[in-house]
Amino acid sequence: RVLRGYVALLALRVRLHRFGAELLQILALAVLLGVLLYAHRLIM
Repeated sequence: RVLRGYVALLALRVRLHRFGAELLQILALAVLLGVLLYAHRLIM
């Protein structure tokens, strides 16, 4: 049962690794944009 869960987790991790690079870039850009907007609001 534990091994089965581990295999499922590993499969999910591989799937996320393929998908994750693009997702991580998008997330990083979104965070950067949010920080810039927040900084702009603080400066104004």
